[in-house]
Amino acid sequence: MLEVEETHFDSVFDCVEHQCTCRGVPSSSIGLYFVRHDLSGQSNWGGLIRLILGYITQYCFNAEKRKNLSEYERNQNFIQATKLFRDDPKTGQPGELLAYLFIEAVLKAPQVLKKMPLTTNPNEERKGSDGVHLRMVEEDIAELIFAEAKLYGNFASALNSAFKSITEFYTSPTRALEKSYFTSIFSEIPAAHQELVKSFFEGKNLDKSREAYVCLIGFDWLEYECLADERREIFVSEFKSRYAKWAQETMLLHLEKRVEAFPHKHLRLEFFFLPFLSVDQFRKAFLESL
Repeated sequence: MLEVEETHFDSVFDCVEHQCTCRGVPSSSIGLYFVRHDLSGQSNWGGLIRLILGYITQYCFNAEKRKNLSEYERNQNFIQATKLFRDDPKTGQPGELLAYLFIEAVLKAPQVLKKMPLTTNPNEERKGSDGVHLRMVEEDIAELIFAEAKLYGNFASALNSAFKSITEFYTSPTRALEKSYFTSIFSEIPAAHQELVKSFFEGKNLDKSREAYVCLIGFDWLEYECLADERREIFVSEFKSRYAKWAQETMLLHLEKRVEAFPHKHLRLEFFFLPFLSVDQFRKAFLESL
């Protein structure tokens, strides 16, 4: 059921090895990703835009709607998909698409609820999580993954907003509704497997299931300002070490505070951090390309 090809993802994104460990409960995993750049520090922002545009029909529509199409019908699908996106300079939808790419390519967890077709008013942000995915862990454990994406100029604000959204999601009826949708009429699971999957979340295999929340945090990274002056060459050569140092000294401090205060200790949390030269410019470029 996976739709995102790992080679496409790896052509745009790279990651940094690190020693960051978030103490406390709930358990939290950390991934430090960035958009690939050349020797002069020019990042492949254009490739990033082309990547997410290349997956919007998969993101928006189920496999049944996309199979056995003529070239004309595929183009019509793409046109229809673009109309589901908001023409708003502050829209969070590019972040939702990024979260979808990361969850599929990195965690190997296919999307099991297509929320875009449920949009009745494209001028409003959708309520609830930013995505619903499913993966099998160690062959016999089912993990239901909800997604949250935040793209902010300020890192701390993005992180705070993410935790606020997750907390609200778990204190409202929305979670139960989305969980019900994916196993019923809106399910992406093939009919032959629906009863088995359903048994992990409301049946005999309940003791072999868990829930996780994946957060993609995009933010303006001030270190990128080095590209504009004589610091460029040194910055590029030290990029990964500087990123890891920022994570250890800044990111981890904010994250541990938020995790410690987070009330839903049963969740497994997974964070993907992604620095931008400018989040606002990324949104603008996405909307113009769309």
